[in-house]
Amino acid sequence: MASSQQRITPDKRMIAILVYLTACLQVIGYSFRALHESSTLTRFLSLNTALPSNITWGINEFYVGLMIASLVWAFFRWSPWPFYLIGTLFLIEALFQTALGGGMAATLSIPAECSRYLWFLAIGYALRNARTLDVEIGLPSVRLLLRLGLALTFVTHGVEAILRHPGFLDTVILTKRSLLPITDTQGFLTNGLAMIGVVDVAVGLLVLFKPNRTALVYMAFWGALTAFSHMLAYPTAGFFEALIRAPHYMLPMLILVIEGTRSLRKPIKHVYSRTLRKMGLPTHLALKRSSQDG
Repeated sequence: MASSQQRITPDKRMIAILVYLTACLQVIGYSFRALHESSTLTRFLSLNTALPSNITWGINEFYVGLMIASLVWAFFRWSPWPFYLIGTLFLIEALFQTALGGGMAATLSIPAECSRYLWFLAIGYALRNARTLDVEIGLPSVRLLLRLGLALTFVTHGVEAILRHPGFLDTVILTKRSLLPITDTQGFLTNGLAMIGVVDVAVGLLVLFKPNRTALVYMAFWGALTAFSHMLAYPTAGFFEALIRAPHYMLPMLILVIEGTRSLRKPIKHVYSRTLRKMGLPTHLALKRSSQDG
């Protein structure tokens, strides 16, 4: 039994490394982009208020400074509050992107960018309530939130690809030209983009409802490939975008470690079953635990 426990218990040091590395990449990428192009909050204020430009730019710098200060705080103290704050700032970024409008990407920015803010809030929630991310004594809802954020991002991007989002198509064309200077028809590229979208939706739903190692490894590989493809399409801005998209390829690895071997075999229905039992409600629809879960 001891060897089994040792095998399925995640490495807390590895969890900390993945959490800090993901946070650093994402915050650094966003900070550079915001200082070069301004945040969505700053753009919203510039377009919809009469505030002078120096004040709106000061708000932009304060916004970036607050995010960097929170990241430094997280390094010096394993506290939930810097994770709450950074997650809230990224959520505000998505909200104002939606408020700005202007296209499909803006309309779907809240679910599309879900992995960028929800994972910070989930880590903060875990540290606030359980003080650990250990799969044995951590909160099941935290692991569910991590999967939910990743799944929503992949599903939303998949839907955008199926609908032939112009930005996605431009990125595919520019990336292909950088790697393979071969001319393809517009129909071939759009159909290929739609097929990629179907796979993204399928993998996102699979990881949400019944995660498995293969799907998470695919997410990590594909998330990294699509994130860094922006560097080929847009050399300068693409580097910042690849860093901001760190959750797309880092979260699958983090989930692999946190979930552990045993949890990867458990669908969400087990979480619901346990919740019903704790609430004293009928559990005749709940699945019985398997011998692996015992």
